[in-house]
Amino acid sequence: MTTTIFENARVHLDLDAEGSMQQPEAIVVVDQRIAAIGSVADCREAAPAAAARIDLQGGHVTAAFIDAHVHTVQLATRSLEIDLSAADGFERLALQSGAALRAGGPGCTDNGWLLGAGWNAGAWDDRRPADLSALDHATGATPVALHSADLHAYWLNTAALDRLGMDRSLVPDGIVAEAPAFAVQHEIERSIRGTIEDRVLGVLHDLTRAGVAGIHDIDDRIAREIFQRSAAERALPLRVHKLTIDAELDEVSDAGIRTGSGDQWLDYGGVKLFSDGALGSHTCHLSEPFADLPDSTGIEAIDTVDLRRIIARCASRGFSTAIHAIGDAAVRNAADALVASRGPSGSVGAPHRIEHAQHVRREHLALLARSGAVAVMQPESCTSDIDMVERRLGGRDLVSYGWRTLLDHGVPVAFSSDAPVEGIHPLHGIHSAITRERADGTPAGGWQPHERLTRSQAWRAYTVTAARAAGHVDRGRLAPGMLADFIVLDRDPRTVDAAALSDAQVVRTVVGGATRWDAHDPHQPPVTQ
Repeated sequence: MTTTIFENARVHLDLDAEGSMQQPEAIVVVDQRIAAIGSVADCREAAPAAAARIDLQGGHVTAAFIDAHVHTVQLATRSLEIDLSAADGFERLALQSGAALRAGGPGCTDNGWLLGAGWNAGAWDDRRPADLSALDHATGATPVALHSADLHAYWLNTAALDRLGMDRSLVPDGIVAEAPAFAVQHEIERSIRGTIEDRVLGVLHDLTRAGVAGIHDIDDRIAREIFQRSAAERALPLRVHKLTIDAELDEVSDAGIRTGSGDQWLDYGGVKLFSDGALGSHTCHLSEPFADLPDSTGIEAIDTVDLRRIIARCASRGFSTAIHAIGDAAVRNAADALVASRGPSGSVGAPHRIEHAQHVRREHLALLARSGAVAVMQPESCTSDIDMVERRLGGRDLVSYGWRTLLDHGVPVAFSSDAPVEGIHPLHGIHSAITRERADGTPAGGWQPHERLTRSQAWRAYTVTAARAAGHVDRGRLAPGMLADFIVLDRDPRTVDAAALSDAQVVRTVVGGATRWDAHDPHQPPVTQ
């Protein structure tokens, strides 16, 4: 039995609940779980004399963050791609791709591809459409795949279309979106799998530096196999809750996996389904046409009848579901299908989830609450998308990124990054949630400020409710019996101004009672299971 006392700290059990009560100063950890919280004297008395002691030097301790929706393999792939986030049009994408090829550095893979990512047509003033001939002229015979910021589209040159066996006549501009784009992504990841595998653990360590002790991973087989091997080798630096994509349900089920299978380091969640696409790609499913594309309401990836059937099929195999729904029509369809399918999620280890729930009609809030689903949302997407929402949705009366309204209507809200769509730092997400402002402070007072959360609400969305979204009851808060997952910050998260909170440093990340990140010793060998 291993006992450690983490002492000389200011322990925050709840950011709203401290007032006149004496603030705890220490945490006793026994075999990866919290045994006691209190004063230094009380904790020393409760622990064996031989217990190890770690001085936290007056740092501020909170529960560690849980990122409830992250794409780990795509994060690893992003480190191989040229950054296209500053591009302002398709012409600039073509020129940047050609320059990267001539430089022969980042973006050029060992198997002959040029990869890039991060372009966001929804943010461009240049409205000219993609011109495949311009991309071909800039890149020649090298296959080029440029991934959009929302991960729902690629711009491919002719060499890439040929390499992938795609019919050029069906892709005249080189743009593929949704299911064809996901197939492209899978093929590219398969072709560079060895390189990706070498980088995934590095991504996990980067997450611990940001104060993350657990993730809910949304990627496919490659990620699952990497995590399984790493868990068997006791090499995971944080906890992984692995969701399954619909196409792999039979494979995973036949392997004996169900929602709730696994252990405290690697366990399995629900099945990821797509009800629609993304706002940036004009593919989210809306009840009214896009303001800037009036002949389209997006795509309905699965209609309500099929969605009910798939939910029932998942339940029969022992799985809950995680339904991607961004547009208001998609959120309505997902909630309606879950209400019609009520019953199975409580018996399969985790609640149903609706991923994103970005835009909701007010008349559907009660339906969403009745569904029992956890809304897994991304606060930084709100502040990233402000201009695009105005352009795409034209100021219509929707609850957009409406976490406060959802909470007020009884919908549990868990937070996440959707990285690499947004950055991996939860403190940046908390800044977005409590201010509704970009990092530069715009718009002053916040966009739709009535949706701002308190700090405690935002923290809970990144901790205890994120744990709830995975069916976990032993993590996400600081209390005896809970897993000893916590962080140490260099400033008081209750009182520091919002901008300074976003800039706070995670001094230490502790997972299972072991330090996985220590800013005072950043070159320490990584500590894993």
